[in-house]
Amino acid sequence: APPPPPPPTAPVATTSHAVTADDYPAISLRLQEQGVVAIKFVISKEGSVSDCAVTTSSGKPRLDDAACRMVQRRWKYKPATQDGKPVAVAQTANVTFQLR
Repeated sequence: APPPPPPPTAPVATTSHAVTADDYPAISLRLQEQGVVAIKFVISKEGSVSDCAVTTSSGKPRLDDAACRMVQRRWKYKPATQDGKPVAVAQTANVTFQLR
């Protein structure tokens, strides 16, 4: 049998993953809501986030929704590759909403 293909190279983030005031829901700012949202997401062959799901809630539904919205809108990557070709990969991350 042929050897299994090598594992894909890791995708490389090309945009900041920091949460900004623009990513914060306005009502959450007013209510001083903070929290950490654990997400699982898919980085497409094009390097954009094509899918996102909350795996652990912050306990604040607005922040949970905002985390996936932000990730799908703003996070971009140099895609993972396997045998020199771009491939989609699933990743996990924590998105921290923290007021300064």
